[in-house]
Amino acid sequence: MAIELTMLAWAMLLGFVYIFAASTVVTRERGMKWNASARDDSSKPLSPLAGRLQRAQSNFFETFPFFAAAAIAVVVAGRGSDTTALAAQVYFWARVVYLPLYAAGIPYVRSLVWLVSIVAILALVHAALCWPRLDQRQEARMRRMDVVVVGAGPAGLCFARALAATGLQVGLVEAQPRQALAEAAFDGREIALTHASRQSLERLGLWQRLPETEVAELRDARVMNGGSPFALTFASSQVDGQPLGWLVPNHLIRRAAWQTVQGQDGLELFDGRKVQAVRADSQGHVVRLDDGSELHARLLVCADSRFSGTRRMLGIGAQMRDFGKSMLVCRMQVERDHHHTAWEWFGYGRTMALLPLNEGQASAVITLPPRQIEELLAMDEIAFGDAISGFFEHRLGRMQPVATPQAYPLVGVYAHRFVGERSALIGDAAVGMHPVTAHGFNLGLASAQRLAQGIAEQQRRGADIAAAGVLGSYQRGHRLAARPLYEATNAIASLYTDDRRPARLLRAAGLRVAQGVAPFRQLIAAHLTQRVA
Repeated sequence: MAIELTMLAWAMLLGFVYIFAASTVVTRERGMKWNASARDDSSKPLSPLAGRLQRAQSNFFETFPFFAAAAIAVVVAGRGSDTTALAAQVYFWARVVYLPLYAAGIPYVRSLVWLVSIVAILALVHAALCWPRLDQRQEARMRRMDVVVVGAGPAGLCFARALAATGLQVGLVEAQPRQALAEAAFDGREIALTHASRQSLERLGLWQRLPETEVAELRDARVMNGGSPFALTFASSQVDGQPLGWLVPNHLIRRAAWQTVQGQDGLELFDGRKVQAVRADSQGHVVRLDDGSELHARLLVCADSRFSGTRRMLGIGAQMRDFGKSMLVCRMQVERDHHHTAWEWFGYGRTMALLPLNEGQASAVITLPPRQIEELLAMDEIAFGDAISGFFEHRLGRMQPVATPQAYPLVGVYAHRFVGERSALIGDAAVGMHPVTAHGFNLGLASAQRLAQGIAEQQRRGADIAAAGVLGSYQRGHRLAARPLYEATNAIASLYTDDRRPARLLRAAGLRVAQGVAPFRQLIAAHLTQRVA
């Protein structure tokens, strides 16, 4: 809602404060019987305080109708600006201060405050009658778009691509320059894609752009605990012999996503620019960029990471969980065949994962306190390889790095809301997962697809693409998909990183029970591939 209307609503509530303040004191002096009567007899004089409160009330309602009319006129005419928003706030706060000043009988200052409120009303009237539709320079800078997406990561790019056939004008804002998007650098991260995600990427035309040599099948998975030789296993045979999923380098997904939107009708990139401010009006949001330009969006979509600055500008908070550890990732050449089997190894003092890649390589993922991560990063290649080989107890023989190791902090994020007034969150801006279940990208892609489908349907029907109904439907659907997985992931991460003896016993027992129940393992395997809800 526009700030002018928000302040109008607050001013209405303030009017009741004026009424109750005066009526309470008058009733106390003349009695409840007089208050309940026709009040024909007002011969009993009022105290100075009661008289001042009555006059303050009258004064408020002399100015309020003018303020209300001016605020509504500004919004309806679409002439809202930072100046009119400020004027509305000045009027409200001046009237807040006016009441105690009048009640206390303070001269001059009270009159000055009254004058300030009148000037604020006149500023609104001037905007409604005299100003052009926004300042001339501001209008020249502003671009009007149907949808503005902040963040050109995989979620933002896939969302923009999903709107390709809608005919909507889409603006994509990204802090990185165009060159960095086109040639996304290797960052060490391998993305585990489910069957559902692969199908989505195929529909978007992204999967076809991935180099076949870089797409590695995930055929089996093993979950191990501590030093026990026992492992909970998930095999491709449990899901019709199809792979559990596929592993693809994150930077190649980013490059392919970028390629799919090249030449897309109705899409405009605003690269090398950051969002400086966001302001709501009656028709959407004005997004101000750090180069001074402005975009007007009927719908604003945040896809700018789990630490989204735009989410904060919209006033949407988030539940953040800092696990106090960092994740080190590095491509390794392994000596023995990994048989395309992924490992999740909950050791004591550290958590490890091994993601099988092509050509005898694997991605080693080590979770440790930041200080220990720094020690590993400071090693030379030979010492680093020996350390990683030791972590995995040489089960794959000698392991040597074939790329520069990278480290990332482990922070889980769950936004308090996924939607706002004509705004929505997707990808990590909505839910940032702990990587233990490898479902972060899949969940983010699903959020982009779900929101895009709702918008496309609204556009097809000629309805409002940012209507509360379509955004509410998106939020309910994504919450249903994300909340159980988010909480389960955090619970697993908490239990299997707890090295106390009771937790160790529970960890071991949990894996053995799960291994012994075949239907449970089949269900988990199906969920890993997202073949079931």
